[in-house]
Amino acid sequence: MAEHRPSHNDCKNAALPGLNKMKIAEIISRENLFVPKEKAILEQDVRLYIAGSARNQAELLASRGPAPVSAARLHSLFRQREGEENTSLILQYLLMFSRIIFPGVAALPEPEAAIQLTGFIRHQVDRLLQRDVRTVIMREYNQLGILKHANLWYYEGRIDDMHRELSLLLSQADEKAMTMLMRLCRVLEKLSLFWFDICREDVRRVRSSDLYIYKLALLIQHGQSSAANP
Repeated sequence: MAEHRPSHNDCKNAALPGLNKMKIAEIISRENLFVPKEKAILEQDVRLYIAGSARNQAELLASRGPAPVSAARLHSLFRQREGEENTSLILQYLLMFSRIIFPGVAALPEPEAAIQLTGFIRHQVDRLLQRDVRTVIMREYNQLGILKHANLWYYEGRIDDMHRELSLLLSQADEKAMTMLMRLCRVLEKLSLFWFDICREDVRRVRSSDLYIYKLALLIQHGQSSAANP
């Protein structure tokens, strides 16, 4: 899991009185994402995040210097860079779709683009099987004081169940690109909610990328629904 944490703009209402007891999805529902002005602000925030992520990757590589790096460290750097690049690609595709699927915009997603997005999302889902990702998840549970040796099997099973559910959704065949895109957005929505739950709905512990993916997935689904039912 990357270390990008939310800023004030990532979840604007998080500090309002009474909202600290609400789930993140409920807080986000108050942000009026579907208003054109708020939609534009979100898209700009996401573009800035993507640019910042690219700079961070470049700085990380530059910081290695001439000193030898162990194989384990190189593997860790590669995995971190791979994960961040994949997340940035998902956000870029969601930005593209958010601009064409909205009331008053007569455009449909390209089938090839939806197929490519499927591959990026599958990579994200399959990371749930990777031991280093599971270690981070268990660390989150442990910091919350809920992980015990006796219930380790339960939390491992939750991860397996989520991977199975999302993989099943990803494997479904759709004839139309729009139907495929809506299904992919549901996968991303479910995956983001899973991460929110792992962080026990504490917006300060959730990655900015998960917040942005969740918001854009909602935005696209709402835009398609509004366009289909003007």
